[in-house]
Amino acid sequence: MSWFNIHGSWFFGVVLVGCLLMGVVGAAVAAPIDTSRPTNSDLERKIFKLECEIDNVYDMQILKIERSNDNFRHMKEWVEGEKRSAENWYNNLTILSVVIGAWITIFGIAVTIFGLYTAKKQNDVAKESKNFLEKEVETFTKKMADYELEIKKELTERKESLSKLANTKEQEFRRATHKCELLLNQVQANKSETDAIIQETRNQANNFIHNANNLLKNDVKIAPFAEPKTEETILNNSPIITSTAPPKEPTNDITSNKGIKNDYMELVSKAMYQEKRREWGKALDIWLKLLEEYPEKEEVVFSLGYIYHNQLNSKLNIAQFRETLQLAEKYYKKASEINPKGSGTWSNLGILLTAKYFIANEKNKGDVFTEANECFSKATVLDPSQSQAWSNWGVLLKNIADSLPTIEKVPFLNNAIEKFQESLKLNPANEAAWNNLANALSTQIELASPEKTDQLQQEAELAYHKALEINPKYQEVWHNLGNLLLRKAVLNKTTPDLDLLNRAKALSLKAKPNESGLGAYNLACIASLQKNFSECQKWLEVSKSKPAYFVNSEHLKNDKDLDNFKNDPEYKQWFEYFLEEIRRKEQEAAEEKEKDTKGSA
Repeated sequence: MSWFNIHGSWFFGVVLVGCLLMGVVGAAVAAPIDTSRPTNSDLERKIFKLECEIDNVYDMQILKIERSNDNFRHMKEWVEGEKRSAENWYNNLTILSVVIGAWITIFGIAVTIFGLYTAKKQNDVAKESKNFLEKEVETFTKKMADYELEIKKELTERKESLSKLANTKEQEFRRATHKCELLLNQVQANKSETDAIIQETRNQANNFIHNANNLLKNDVKIAPFAEPKTEETILNNSPIITSTAPPKEPTNDITSNKGIKNDYMELVSKAMYQEKRREWGKALDIWLKLLEEYPEKEEVVFSLGYIYHNQLNSKLNIAQFRETLQLAEKYYKKASEINPKGSGTWSNLGILLTAKYFIANEKNKGDVFTEANECFSKATVLDPSQSQAWSNWGVLLKNIADSLPTIEKVPFLNNAIEKFQESLKLNPANEAAWNNLANALSTQIELASPEKTDQLQQEAELAYHKALEINPKYQEVWHNLGNLLLRKAVLNKTTPDLDLLNRAKALSLKAKPNESGLGAYNLACIASLQKNFSECQKWLEVSKSKPAYFVNSEHLKNDKDLDNFKNDPEYKQWFEYFLEEIRRKEQEAAEEKEKDTKGSA
């Protein structure tokens, strides 16, 4: 209880007693005066009663006062306890504040000292680093100066050494020149002996040319797809044109004519060396120089045709291609006029006319084919043992068959197969002839009745494997074999043969499609059949980037192997854009062809 409550109770008690006394007195005064005199006993009894009531009230007030005092005492003790507790808390907080303040002050002093120490240390490290770098720069500069002096010294020594070597070689050259002069004097002194030496030298040169020609032999290759060839495929380095022209035949007139200058054989050797390195421009310069001196010499004229023939594989526009082809044809025909019995000339001319067939207008195609066919016929009649001529003849017939409607293909295909077989009889190691034979058999599969397809597929597969046994790096054969198995996997089947598709995929990858483009379109078709559409999209892009082995827009549109890809909702629109881009490029090429044709006219 509070102080107010304790003292208040006591005060109200005193007031209450006063009120009672005043009431009693008032009652006594205000009471009517009894006429009868009261007795002492009644009066004493009332006074006694009143005293009892006063005592009761007094006792109650005393009790309340004592209770109030007890409450006051307890309250005082509680207040004093709270005061002592507050004083204790105040003292404790004061001590704690002093301790914390002291700790913070000490910590701040420590941090300040540490910061000053760290700054000083970093400053010292920076000074040391600066001194170290200055020393390193000074050392490096000194080393570079020393190295420069060493290089200059070494260069001086090498210069002196080279000078001495040059002097030594010059002396040796002079001695050799002197010996040559002595030898020349000796040759001039003995003319008969000199003539014998010259004849022997010419014979050796003739043998060298013969051997070099054998090294220059290369095979004809055909396009990977059984599609009609166009001028665009020719200009995109389609394998209709050989990667090098067919082999040069050694002529017999190199040493037979009189009046040949001494430097003739040297120039011929240089030209053939450049041909071997496929440096056609350098070789052409040499042969043109020889043509000025020997305009009627078969070797010179034929070689010019051979060089221009090889240049057809360069990146030429249509006008340049036509012009180069005409030059090659001109010199081949002139060589055949000089020596009508040169089988190599007729064979090469036949190959050249095969290329000409595909860029000729429809009116002249028949005449060009007839002329090419006659060239191969003459070549094989003059030299029936020339395996390559038979193979080249087969290439002409095979590609003519590819450009014809289905009903007209069969006679040409059969004739081509006979030519390839004749070539392989003469030379079973002719890898290109095996590949060409397999290609012709593959085309026959598409035309044959169902009961003959299995046999033709086996024969074609065997021929491809024969070519690979001879040359495992023959990329075109890997592509063609993969294409054969792809066709076999879907031919006369409602669902593709997955095992054959996987084999075809592995074979096509061996053709290195990312490098040459060979096999890329096969892989796109296989991926579509396997419903691997992202891979199909990838290989179509690769194939498009290698136009020499890419199909035309019409083939792309109608190829059923791509139906899964073309009809997939996710890729359908992409394929339509892709096809439209191919058509646009074909249109641009056609317009460019027409423009070049008008310009050349």
